[in-house]
This record gives sequence, C-alpha cells and structure tokens, in this order.
Amino acid sequence: YDMSSSYSAMLPHIIGSNIIKSANPFEDFLKGTNLSLEMQSIIHSTLLTSIGENFMQWEINEHMMPKASTYKIENETEKFLEYQWRPVVTDDEICQKILLMVKDVTEETQLKASNIEKEETMAILLQSISLSDLEYADFINYASRYLDEARIHFNAYKNGNDNSEVSSILRPLHTFKGLARNYGFMDISANIHIMETKIVDSARHSSKLSLIWDSINIEQSITRIININRDLLKRDVTKKLPISVEKLQEWSSEMTGIMQQHKNPRIAVEVDKKIELSRLQKLAIDIEKTYKKTLLQIIEKDIEALNVMAKKLNKPAPLVLLQGDIPFLDENIHLPIKDAFIHLLRNSIDHGIESPAIRTNLGKTDFGQITIELKDTEDTLYLRYFDDGVGIDCKKIRQIALTKGLLHADELKMKSSLELAMLIFMPGFSTRNSVSEISGRGVGLDRVRSIIQEYGGSITLKLLNDDVSASSNFTPIAFEIVLPKDGIKTISAAI
Repeated sequence: YDMSSSYSAMLPHIIGSNIIKSANPFEDFLKGTNLSLEMQSIIHSTLLTSIGENFMQWEINEHMMPKASTYKIENETEKFLEYQWRPVVTDDEICQKILLMVKDVTEETQLKASNIEKEETMAILLQSISLSDLEYADFINYASRYLDEARIHFNAYKNGNDNSEVSSILRPLHTFKGLARNYGFMDISANIHIMETKIVDSARHSSKLSLIWDSINIEQSITRIININRDLLKRDVTKKLPISVEKLQEWSSEMTGIMQQHKNPRIAVEVDKKIELSRLQKLAIDIEKTYKKTLLQIIEKDIEALNVMAKKLNKPAPLVLLQGDIPFLDENIHLPIKDAFIHLLRNSIDHGIESPAIRTNLGKTDFGQITIELKDTEDTLYLRYFDDGVGIDCKKIRQIALTKGLLHADELKMKSSLELAMLIFMPGFSTRNSVSEISGRGVGLDRVRSIIQEYGGSITLKLLNDDVSASSNFTPIAFEIVLPKDGIKTISAAI
C-alpha cells in the first residue's frame, strides 16, 4: 500500500514535510512514534488484509488499530497524537482505502497532565500538612525501610536466588500498605494493593515479575512526597528532633540551679539530696523525650486510622485502652513495635470485633474495645494485646489447614485449641475467603511474628476461654509479646 497524494494541508505541520516527501512516508511516520514494533506489525497486517477485500474484514480487525501515540520529528519536541481510522468503501462494499485522521492534541494533553499533577500535588500537600514534622519524618523513614526490604526480596525472588515463598516480598509490602493508609496516603496504599495482586498472580502462573515493580513505581511516589515537603513546606526528613533554643535554655537554667543549691551549705543535706534527685529525674525525662518515644507515640497514627477502617467496615470506632507501665523506647525497637501494631489493630477491627448488630444481640456495647497492657521487667518489655470481639474460629482454622494441606487430618485431630490457633501465624494463612485492601493476603500475622523474632523477641497466643463449647467454635485470644529491653527505660505512670 502507498500513501495517497491527497492529504490535508495541516498534515506537514503535524508530522513534518520531510516525512511526507520521503520514499516511505508512512513507514517513517511510524518510526517517529512510540508504538512498539509489534504494534507496527499489527498495523501493517491489518491494512494489507483489509484493503481490496470486503469491508467486513476491516470491521473484524479495526479494534486492533492504535488510537493514540506520542510522536517526535528528529530532535523536535514530543507531540501527542490521536488517530481515527476510517475505511473508504466502494459501491460493492470493497475496502478501497483507509483514511487515517491525525489530530495533534499536545496542548490539550499537557494541560490535562498539568491539572492532574496539580491535583495530585495539592492532595499530597494537604495530607502532609495534617502531619507534624515528626510524624512526617516517621512515615518517610518507615516507608524507606519497608521499600528497601521489599526490593531486596523482590530482586532475589525474580532472579531465582530466594528459596522462600513470595510471602517474603508481600510481608514488607503489606505492612507498608497499612502504614500508608494509617498516615492518610490512600493512593499509595491502593497502588501497593494492586502491586500485591500482580505479584501473587504472576507467581501463581509462573510469569515473569520483571515489569511489575517498574509499572507501579511506589518509590517514585515516595520521592515525590519528599520533594513536595522539601520545596513547599521546607521539611527535611533528617531533622527528626527539633529542639528549640528556649528548651535548651530551660534545661541549662535548671541544671545551674541544682548545682548552686548543692553548693549552698545552709540547705540541709537530706532535703538537698531529695530535691536534687527529683529535679534531676524530671530533667532526665524531659531530655529522653527528645530522642525516645512511648508506645502511644509510636502507634498513635495507627490508632487514629482505626476510625477510617471502622467506617469502611460499617462499624463504630473502637475504644483503645493502654494500661500498665509507660516505657520510653529507643529508636532501635520502634520498627518491630510499629510493624506489630499496624497488623494487630487492623486484625481486631476487621476480624475480631463484631458488627454492631451482633454485639448488641450479645449484650455488648455497639463499639468494640482493644486493650494493650505493658509491663517492664528487668530484662524485657512485655506486651499483652486483646480485643473484646468474638475471637477465633478453631473449627474454621482446622478446615483451612486441611484444605491447604498444611497438616494431615490425623495430625489435626491431635491438635489442642491453642495449637490450632497458632496456625494463624503461618505464611499465607487467612480465614478470609476473599482479598480486600484491609486483609485477606495471609501475611499480616506472619509478618508480626517474623519481625519480632528478627529483633530477638517472641509472640505467642493465649486462649482467654479454653472451653470451646459445641454451640460456638469461637474463643477469645490474647497476643503476648516479649521484646528485649535494650535501650528501654520505664517511668511511673503517675509522672
């Protein structure tokens, strides 16, 4: 086929006069587009099998023709073009020619892209403003850790160097998804959910994973958040501990006063020691607050996010109670704490706490209650976590374990209720029949156990009612976590 000498006067302005004058103008035009060689081959095949044949042949294959592409003439600016393909049919319904209408939509496309970018920038800006400087810094640092971990496992698995299952990729991604949701970056959370689904599907069908990570560029999204905060809000993620001059002056004045009193012989020694000890303790606490955090400070955003998740699930927001000691935690232990509660809190609102109607019928309040108990011992930090929901369904756990081939029927018969309950920590185990953005991957509790063990800790279950009646297969549970005490200092809850 040849390009007709009859063409619009505007065409040279769109694709360039040199192309039209060339020996193979249509071929040269296609070379200037971003259409793949495969797509160019489809164009050629469709045109060759349609021209000179009954127009029905064209109608069968018309849907395969491209509707748009970019186009660049040598070193000129890239253009955005839209295409409409129309058959020129004779009276006897033979397709004589194909009319290609080319429309330059560069300005329109750029304007749309600019508006979309402005809207996305505004959305990121508004969400970032809602976060304090420390909350923003926490989000970026946690996000970077999760992405780095996921990338390492992704590359190893893709290249065949990782003997573990695909869950090694999903664990940090799933945690990051919860983090993004809890800090209000819903687009990132949704994109990670899409990435999770593609990774699972690719692994299931033994497909290549090479294009998945690049097609949903989460790292680029985080970079954009960092750039917007740096350029528009003047935030620096490295400045995690902003200490005002006034605060430093206050501490200096306090220390000076203590030293002066200590040198004054007219003050009784015992009284002086008590005053000095009390004020030094208070001063030490103030200093610790600048580089350590309490449990509440670490998981505050995750607790707040329960309101959003509860609304999606048509449940009232639960009441969260923190009881016991108030330890200040060094930064090196923040990550396992953060990881654990991202998943545990989500698990409670989605799996444990019943719907308002069911709770009312059971004589409970329509809203659930989550309790976190803390106890600081000499060597460890002890956390006990439970909700007042229905608990776990031991019968369903047994059925799932049997269906998935995790254990043989004879083995399951020998398992106690507690041993069955512990199966929820296994990779890929979920009592959900379908996957949602909140749960269903079967990697949440697996992640909790793996990250706590990685930091030298342990997590176990305790059945709050070991007597599973015949009328109900459910039993309430508590998660008991032990973490090493390195860097932890406890103060009285009254301070």
